[in-house]
Formats: sequence, C-alpha cells, structure tokens
Amino acid sequence: MSLSDIPFDVLTSVLFWVSNRQILLNCLFVSRQFRDAAITKLYESITLRSPQSYNGELYLNALHTLQLHPELRLHVRHVRHHPSTHEARDSQKWERTIEIPSLSSLAKLPNLKSYTFIFEQGVTLPAQYFAACTQVLEHCMTLNCLDLGFHVELPHVPGLMTLTGRLSSLSIASIDEDDVATSLSSSFRDLKSLSLWSACNIQVETFTQISTCLKGLTSLDLGLPHRLDSGALLSILSNMPNLLNLDLFLMWNPHSVSTFSGLPKLERLILRHQGIAYRKNYENLFRWLGVLVAISPLTSFSLLADDERLCTFPSSLITILLSKLQLEFINIPYVELRSAQWDQIVEGFRELTTLSFYLADSIGLENLLKKFGSRRLSTLYVRSTIEFKVVKALWSRVLRQSDVQLGLWRTVRYGSLWDCGH
Repeated sequence: MSLSDIPFDVLTSVLFWVSNRQILLNCLFVSRQFRDAAITKLYESITLRSPQSYNGELYLNALHTLQLHPELRLHVRHVRHHPSTHEARDSQKWERTIEIPSLSSLAKLPNLKSYTFIFEQGVTLPAQYFAACTQVLEHCMTLNCLDLGFHVELPHVPGLMTLTGRLSSLSIASIDEDDVATSLSSSFRDLKSLSLWSACNIQVETFTQISTCLKGLTSLDLGLPHRLDSGALLSILSNMPNLLNLDLFLMWNPHSVSTFSGLPKLERLILRHQGIAYRKNYENLFRWLGVLVAISPLTSFSLLADDERLCTFPSSLITILLSKLQLEFINIPYVELRSAQWDQIVEGFRELTTLSFYLADSIGLENLLKKFGSRRLSTLYVRSTIEFKVVKALWSRVLRQSDVQLGLWRTVRYGSLWDCGH
C-alpha cells in the first residue's frame, strides 16, 4: 500500500492532531493529496503580527497571502492578532494600521469562528483600532467566539456592542470599572461561555447585576483578582443554574455559608485558591465546597493552590469527593494523601481515568498501583519529594505482579515538589 492509497478523509483526520507547523509544511511536498490535507490544517488558524511595508503600503502577512490565494480562506477558522509590545504602545502606528486594505478582507473569511487579541499584561488596544476590527468582524456570519486579551475600557464598549447577539463565547483579560461592566451586561445575555480573568475594582453589586443576565451560561471562568467573598460567589452562581463548567478563583477564606440552591448540571470544576494555610481555613474551604457541589453530577474536579502550599488535612475533602463516585478526573496536586486516604480512594472511585496527587509515602502509592491496575485508571501524575529512584523501584516491583494489567497504564509521570511533571 502506497501513500497515495490512503483515503483523503483518513489522512485529514490524522493531520488534525499534528500541531507542529514544520511537519505540516513538510507534508506540502509529499504529494498532491498530502498537500491538500495539510493546507486544511495549516490555515485553520492564522496569526496577524506587526504590519509590514512593501512599496510604501502597509499589509499584514497572513491576510496578504489570503488575498493572493483566496481559495485558502475557506480553511480559516481561528485568527490570533498578536502585535509586538512596541507596536501596541505606538498609537501612530495603530492609526496607520487601520488604513491597511487587507484588514477589510477579514470579512471574506466564510468559516471564521474565533478571533483573539493577544497582548502583554498591562497593554490595552486603542479603541479606534478595535472599532475598525469589530466593524469588519460584524460581517463574519460564523464568528461566535471573541477573546479580548487586553484591558477593556469604556471607549471599547461601542465596538464590542456591534457584535451583541452574535457571540456565544467571550473572554476578557481585564475590567476594573463598574460602568464598563454595567455597559457590557446586555451583551452577555446570549453567551454560553464567559471568561473574566481580572476584575479587581468591580463592586459586588455590579457583579450581582451582571449575573442576572447570565442565566443561560454553561461555562464560567473567574480569575484573580476580584472582590467577591465566598458568600457573594454563591449568591452570584445561584443565578446560573445551567453551568456545566466552572473555573473559579476563591479570593477570601470561606466563612459562614448562606443558603444556596446548588448547580444541578455542573460536571467540571476547577477551584483555585491562595493564602490558605491552617486547618481551620481548609475546613472552611471544604465546607464551602461541599455546599457548592452538593447536587452537582461532577465528573472532573481540580483543586489548585496558586501559592503551592500543601494541604495536609484532606479528610473533609475526601468525604466530599466520595459522594461523587462518578468522578473520572481528579487533580489535587497540592493535597497530601497518606495510606488511610488511599484505601478510601481505591475502594471508592471505580470510574476514575486520570489522577494527579501529592505523594506522601510510598506505601500509599503501592496500594494504589496494585488495586487500580486492573481498573480504568490510565493516567497518573505524581508530585513528591521522595527520591525518584525509590518510586521507580516500587513501580517496577508492582508491574511484575500478575494482577496488574500493563495495557491499562498508558501514562505515568513523576515530578518533584517544584516540578509538577505536567
């Protein structure tokens, strides 16, 4: 069987998983069939960088190529706009960039789904240029995802409002003014996914007002920093009963929990925190977590400490997780588990496929490997200060046991305390 005998749909499916652009470029020179399949992947995502000058005219390389070869426009699904830091701070250059003829050709991308602005932290986008971009994007009928990787200010609001009703996913790097957040609230009504990574000056009352516009939301990412305490978070989340995915940064140590109706559809939860060190703090955290997920059919759970502090009081957490026996993914790299907790985990989670944890003692790991070896667990991430040679020797010994099925263990990674091994 020669390469030319490979069905085109099979070849396209294989190249779909290739992320190395150099490999895709090499495929262009293999055969006509490989070229056609590779082009589909190569132009699925394009990046717009600093404008170039040719014969006195500015142009953006990727869009200029699409003008020369309009047949490639069909393949473009995602555009990443990534100017240099120097360009981003040069207002005069932005004014010239608006006049680039090729910028208008964005409207000629019939299958464009997402547009991303990428900036370094603290850099914003001139409102005049953003308005020019959104006026063009308004004509991209398939566009449904917008990622604003810059600090959004009031002059940006009119540009964003031109896309109201078109977007199902919106990501904003930073907002710190109440009037900006309030002005944007009406554009949130049709969203299914919202990411807000920094809202340090937005008042609780403003968040509450915005949340009433998010009843149809299925995915929410709320990062650091914000002003919401644990009670305010629950109050806001109660307005989003359709959430399936939640990525949440808990800013303040949890305290008394108010009444919460629950999230009956929540399947994937990532809970981030920092500054929690004492047993009482962790008990409050896990009590709050128990209220949050009480009626949620979780299949994936992550607990991440941004300051990398180790939790040595996991009993309450294990109790909560054991009430969610359908869990398939558990990521708790900063929670120390010992043999007693391992016994509970091994006996409880029979659907688990991926596990990440902090290894406190080798006895617990040996028990895990022996009992989980014949189950569905396929991926294991280990954090520990135990010497790697000790873990390696243990691993080799367990693999020699007849009750461990090697085929089920596809990935095992080991990392020290400062190397997660992700």
